[in-house]
Amino acid sequence: MTSLVVNVKYPPIPLVGAKGDGTIDDTVTIQNIINYAQSLNPGAVLYSNGSNSTLLGIRLYFPMGVYKITAPLIINATNKTQTSDASNTIVGIELTGDGITSTIIDSTSAMSGESISILGGFTKVSDMQILNSKGSGIVSNQ
Repeated sequence: MTSLVVNVKYPPIPLVGAKGDGTIDDTVTIQNIINYAQSLNPGAVLYSNGSNSTLLGIRLYFPMGVYKITAPLIINATNKTQTSDASNTIVGIELTGDGITSTIIDSTSAMSGESISILGGFTKVSDMQILNSKGSGIVSNQ
C-alpha cells in the first residue's frame, strides 16, 4: 500500500484546482484541498519493520508553479502510529512539489505571520520554496 496522492491543480471533482500562475489567489482553493485530504485521512498508519515501511496517508502534490496565498494554510492532521523502529518518520499529510526552484508558495506582502500552520499530527513539507513569509514560513503547534 502507498500514500494517496492528490494533485492540487487537478483534484477530484467537485473540488476546484489551484492555478499556480503567481497571479490568481490560490489560498481558498488549496485550503479546500487540504481540508478534503484531512477528511479522507483520519489517521495515517505506518507499519515498519526495519527498512521495510508502509505509509498510509495523503500526499498533496504541487506541480511546478507559483502558488499565491493571502492567508496561512492550516493543516490539522491527526495520526495513529505503529512502529517497531522509533527512528522512522511518520507522515499523516505531506505537501510536496517539483523542487525548490520549480514549486513556490508565495505569501503576499500584506499577509502577516507564517505561510503554513500545522496544528497537530505529523506533516511533511518537501521540494518547495516558501517566499515572502513574515516568519519562518512554517509554524508547528504539535
